[in-house]
Amino acid sequence: MRVGWTEGIGMGGSMTKAEIINSVIGRFDRPICVLEIGRIRAADHAHERGDGWSTLQFARSDNVRLLYSVDNDPETLKVCATFPVLRGDKIVYSTSVKELEEIEPIDLLYLDAENDAEATVVHFRSMENSLSDDAIILIDDVYEGSGEKGDLIVPLLAYEGWTIERMGPMAIAIKGGDG
Repeated sequence: MRVGWTEGIGMGGSMTKAEIINSVIGRFDRPICVLEIGRIRAADHAHERGDGWSTLQFARSDNVRLLYSVDNDPETLKVCATFPVLRGDKIVYSTSVKELEEIEPIDLLYLDAENDAEATVVHFRSMENSLSDDAIILIDDVYEGSGEKGDLIVPLLAYEGWTIERMGPMAIAIKGGDG
């Protein structure tokens, strides 16, 4: 059961993942700090639409001032090295959130790691105390395929008072529902 979710206004399933990511970034009225768990894995354009190339979207955005990019696969760093924009100072790479000792408050938490419901909750719990007061959580691959990634996190966030919106294959959680 998808508790408390609403369809994103004007955001039907026709938006690409890149467009969804950019629309969520655009909800903020200031430059933001992003933490993504799960980064770009393939450099060929055939993967752009499906992956959304979130790492590239965040790095290219003038509204993202700092990106923490976390992935436990070191091969992803080789992919990142092929894109000049991913070599900039505004990106901090890590293989785990535990490696990020002191971080700035996270305005946008992007959960796009393994397709595992329990792991997604663990990723959220590991970062929840680092979220800013008006944080947004964007969770990929919740409403497509098996959708299992969202089976635990979406009801949990709704139970904890987050407003859940559906935007294509993604769920957006807005703290306190004031987003």
